[in-house]
Amino acid sequence: MNRCSFWSIYLVVTKGDIRSTYWRSTFLLGSFNFERMQAMGFCVSMIPAIKRLYSKKEDQAAALKRHLEFFNTQP
Repeated sequence: MNRCSFWSIYLVVTKGDIRSTYWRSTFLLGSFNFERMQAMGFCVSMIPAIKRLYSKKEDQAAALKRHLEFFNTQP
């Protein structure tokens, strides 16, 4: 799995991916739990971009797993 620079990601992710990520993020609190807070919602919202950035299923699964860690937007 390669680390991507900002510009390489910018050139790969489409406006449609960003729009889809935005609309999915409106349901961020739909799966709130006290162990990982908004992690599941954030992970689901990132699926379009992750599918675009990683072609192999194993890399997609690893990226989704990384995004399932604790994530909280409120201090």
